[in-house]
Amino acid sequence: MNTLPPAARWYVIGVWLAAALLIPGVLHNAELNLNLIGLMGLCLFLHVAADYFDFSYETSPGNRIVMTVIDAPMIFLAAIIGLPGVFVVIAGSLIVELLHRRVWFKALFNIASNVLTYSAMASIYLLITPDSQAPFQGLPGLVAFVAVALTHYTLNTLIVATVLALSTHQPLLSVYHACYAKIHWIHFATGPFGALAAIAWQANPWLLPLCILPLAMMGRWFKTQTALLEESRRNEALAREAQALANDLRLHQEELVRSSKLAALGTFAAGVGHEFNNLLTGVVGHAELGLLSDDPREKHESLALIARIGTRGRGITSSLLTFARRRELRRVPYPLDSLVEETLMIVEHDLNNEQIAVVRRFEPCPAVLCDPGQITQVLLNLITNASDAMRDQGGGTITIGLASRDDRNDVVDLRVSDTGTGIPAELLDQIFLPFVTTKTSSSGTRSGTGLGLAICHGIIEAHEGTLSVQSTVGCGTTMTVTLPVAAMLAVGTGPSTVTLPRTAETAERLVEVVR
Repeated sequence: MNTLPPAARWYVIGVWLAAALLIPGVLHNAELNLNLIGLMGLCLFLHVAADYFDFSYETSPGNRIVMTVIDAPMIFLAAIIGLPGVFVVIAGSLIVELLHRRVWFKALFNIASNVLTYSAMASIYLLITPDSQAPFQGLPGLVAFVAVALTHYTLNTLIVATVLALSTHQPLLSVYHACYAKIHWIHFATGPFGALAAIAWQANPWLLPLCILPLAMMGRWFKTQTALLEESRRNEALAREAQALANDLRLHQEELVRSSKLAALGTFAAGVGHEFNNLLTGVVGHAELGLLSDDPREKHESLALIARIGTRGRGITSSLLTFARRRELRRVPYPLDSLVEETLMIVEHDLNNEQIAVVRRFEPCPAVLCDPGQITQVLLNLITNASDAMRDQGGGTITIGLASRDDRNDVVDLRVSDTGTGIPAELLDQIFLPFVTTKTSSSGTRSGTGLGLAICHGIIEAHEGTLSVQSTVGCGTTMTVTLPVAAMLAVGTGPSTVTLPRTAETAERLVEVVR
C-alpha cells in the first residue's frame, strides 16, 4: 500500500469506503430463503469459475489490465437474484483473490470494485424491469440488458483505469481512452451470454449449460488471443531493436569502408610522394643542365625531358584524384595495361624495398569499359594483399598478367599472382565476405578489417565482371579479375551502385561502398 502514490492511495481508500457503505443497506433489505440461498450457491460457483481464469491485457506500453468473462455471470446474477446477489459477488471475489494470493490491498480493491459495479447493475435492472416480468423480455428487457451491460462496461473500466492512471502518473483521459478502446470487444462478446443464461434459466434450468459451455470456450479463446497479441507486440519490439541494430551496423560498416579506402589512399599517397621526389630530382637536374649549356640543342633536349617528366607527374596526380574523389563516375573505355602501369608506377618502389619483384605478362587486349578509379582501387588492393602475403618470408614475386580468353573474345582476364603463404582451403569460399581476413599480426591474431576483397568483389560485380581466387597453402595465390571488353557494352553507361554479394550468410552484413 505504501508503494502507491498518495493520490492513488486515497482513491483506493475511497473505493473501499463506498463499497463498505453499500453492504449494510443491502443486508438490511435482503430477504433470504432456502431456495434463494441454493440459487446463490450455484451463482457463487459460476462467479468463481468465470473470475478465476483471467488473462492480462496491455492497454498501452506499461499499462496492463487483468480481464475475465465475469460480465456474463454478473448480468445473470442481477437478473435472477437482484441486490442480494452482492453477497455472492463478495464471497466469489474473496475466494478468487485468495486463490490468486494477491496482495491484500489489491484484493480488497478488486472486491470493492466488483461490489460497486454489481450494485449499480442490479439497481438499474430493478429500476427498468418490473418484479413480475421475466428476465429480458420484450423491448423493456432489451433496454434493461443494454443498460446493465453498459453499466458494467463503463463503471468497472472507469474504476480500474482511474487507479491505473493515478499509480503511473499518466493523464486520466489518455488512460481512459486506451482502456475503453482496447477492451470493449471483450465486454460486447461476453455480455449477451449473461442475458441468454437468465432467459434459459427462467424457461428451463437444465438449459443453463448451453450458455455456460460457449462462454467457457470464449474465455479460452480470449486467453489465446491475448497471448498472440503479446507475442505480436514482442515481435514488433524485436523488429524495432533489430532495425536499430542494423542501422548502427550499417553506419559502422560505412565507417570501416571509408577507413579501408583511406588506408589504401595512404599507400597510394606514399608511393606518389616517393615518385614525385624522383620526378622533381629529374626536373631540377635537367633544368640545371639546360641553364649551364650554351648549346640550343642541349637546351631543347633538357626542356623536352622536363616536359615529359611533367606529363608523367600530371598523370600520377590525375590517377590519385580519380582514385580519391567520392562522386560517382561514368565508365569509359580504358586499356587495362595502361591502368596497371599507372598503378605499378606508384607502388613498385615500395615493392622493391620489400624485395618483391614484379613480373609483367601482358598480351594484346582490347580496352574494357570501366571506372578507372575503381579498378585502380581493386588492383591496388590485390597488389597490397599479395605483398602482405609475402612479407613474413622476406620477399617474393608478384606476377601480373593480361590476356583475352581463348574460349571467349568478349572478356579480358587480369591476374595477380604471388608466391606467398596462400589461403587455407576452409576460407576460400568465404574470402569475399565482409569482415573475413587471412591477415595475422605478430601475436598470431587476425588483423585488418576484412573489407578489402569484399569491396573489390562489389566493384567488379558492378562492372558486370567476376572476381575469383585460386590458392594453395605454401605456394601462393592467384586472383583473377574478368571484365567485359568495351565493344560489348554501351559507352556512357550511367553510374552504378556497388554492393556486396547477397548471400544467405551475409544478408545482415551487406556493405554499401562509398566512392
